[in-house]
Amino acid sequence: MASTHELNSSALIAFCLILIISTNAAAITAHQKQHFKQAPKFYNSPTCATTALQYTHTCSHQAVHVAMTLDITYLRGSMAAILSVLQHSSCPENVIFHFVTAVSRASASALLNRTLSNSFPYLNFQIYPFNDLQVAGLISTSIRSALDCPLNYARNYLANLL
Repeated sequence: MASTHELNSSALIAFCLILIISTNAAAITAHQKQHFKQAPKFYNSPTCATTALQYTHTCSHQAVHVAMTLDITYLRGSMAAILSVLQHSSCPENVIFHFVTAVSRASASALLNRTLSNSFPYLNFQIYPFNDLQVAGLISTSIRSALDCPLNYARNYLANLL
């Protein structure tokens, strides 16, 4: 027959497991339920050189290239940064975004692409996969857990990615 202590320990372990699972499920659901309004189209000022007539504006000398990492965890901040760049640029049609996403989260990459396209239908952007698993083994643990994310080190590989 089990003692009261063993029953309490089992109940506590079961409770902790349920709490962990429900917390993770809530976090995942919160990420999936992020909805953003569609941003208006932003137009160049009359003094801007146009990139529209060129065959591929990605290589245009008039284009301004912005590279950012993009993941579900910090999506709200990234969306705010994109909107801010477009709002405060005199030539927003000439801005091209290059987003680096983690290869290990392929399903998240599709969600990010869809979210960007829905919120910024006029945005010039490309998404580049970053092999975060290759970098993960090179990172030593740090005081700040946010620095342990391999995507933080993607900037060191931009030349290879773009």
